Amino acid sequence: MRLPFKKYEGLKNDFIIIDLRNVDQEGLQMQWGNQNLHMALCDRHGGIGADGVLFLEDDNDAVARMKITNSDGSTPEMCGNGIRCVAQYMVDSDEIIGGGPFVIQSDAGPKTIQIQGSGIKVAMGQGKPQTSPAAETPWGGNSAWQPSNWEGPAPLAWAVDMGNPHLVLDFPVSAQEMLKWGPVWAAHPYFEAGVNVGFSRVLASNEIELKVWERGAGATMACGTGACAAALAWWQHRDWRGPVKVNLPGGQLEIGLQRASEGGFDVVMTGPAQHVYSGEVPESWWSTVIDAAK
Repeated sequence: MRLPFKKYEGLKNDFIIIDLRNVDQEGLQMQWGNQNLHMALCDRHGGIGADGVLFLEDDNDAVARMKITNSDGSTPEMCGNGIRCVAQYMVDSDEIIGGGPFVIQSDAGPKTIQIQGSGIKVAMGQGKPQTSPAAETPWGGNSAWQPSNWEGPAPLAWAVDMGNPHLVLDFPVSAQEMLKWGPVWAAHPYFEAGVNVGFSRVLASNEIELKVWERGAGATMACGTGACAAALAWWQHRDWRGPVKVNLPGGQLEIGLQRASEGGFDVVMTGPAQHVYSGEVPESWWSTVIDAAK
């Protein structure tokens, strides 16, 4: 059996979409839950190549449920660029007519989506700055919280919960420095399950530059939830008003923020996503991958 897939990208953060809603065979769905298979699909040399795999399943309260696997086989709670790709896939498949709004379910809760011209607007829910030790300005000048092998002064930092964990640093890096320091901060002992790390700097009022080291994919061209976390951190720290432009290696996202109850912020992300190509995964390939892992 050949299983169809779609390749999508949002700001060059690329994903393989596999729609399991129309797959009747329970055994086949179980096969596609294999972690080694997900990693092989994401392999840019031996597989299709992607930052992650997005599986679509039926959901009673949404048009679909999105399940995510990173390129290292881990399963994050949420992916901002990924959910825009799924939304665009549904528009391209004529499941959504007129732009919505519509709801996609995720492990971080339901997300309401509206198509606006060439942009996809996602209500990301509440972002929440984390308390001790990462409050509004948790580690500014406090070397006690920097990794033991960190070189230089402790950067200003914020921990932000966007349904998945983020650490935003006031510390811009080159692509080469990202490879060195991304894994160091991502393994910070305060975050028991690891953390996505955003290296940022302010460009102008309501505009920042950001590079993200994702805990399950490493350096990526863009990270939607990372952009939301960084925008929230700087928005409250600088007391900005209005949306924040976040410039990532793959392009720009616009993040709208509004103070909400209990110290949280309502966050809305707007950005593009597009179809790259379609194909089919033959059973001879995926069965070989699964058998090799036994």
